[in-house]
Amino acid sequence: MDLFYVPVLARPKTFFVDIDGVILKQQDRWPLKIYDTRDFQEIASTVKLLNQLYTAGHKIVLTTARSSQNKRETKYQLTRIGLQYHELLMSLPTGQRVLINDRKPEEEIDTAVAINLIRDEGLTDKHLEAA
Repeated sequence: MDLFYVPVLARPKTFFVDIDGVILKQQDRWPLKIYDTRDFQEIASTVKLLNQLYTAGHKIVLTTARSSQNKRETKYQLTRIGLQYHELLMSLPTGQRVLINDRKPEEEIDTAVAINLIRDEGLTDKHLEAA
């Protein structure tokens, strides 16, 4: 191996994180899809852990089925709770999200991991042990 080679598990990770039910408590707004900037509740354990990951150099990409028309309200909510992130992907379908990645030939490890949380219960260090 190269003298400057860094093993995959020692490199920064990219976390794709859903907003509703993971970062903010799920609010049933269907079919209106309106997000009130005054009526929302953060999931504190998730916000704290994501901010720690951000500070440690990992990339945080937020995903949501919220319409791009709600971008201003969504960014306001994320700012109010103090969440640090890199990118925001909106208007995704409400179906399953599938991540496909290649295996690195130099290491026999999975380079894609999925963590399915119970809605509104939050992310903990224990969940990240698998990542």
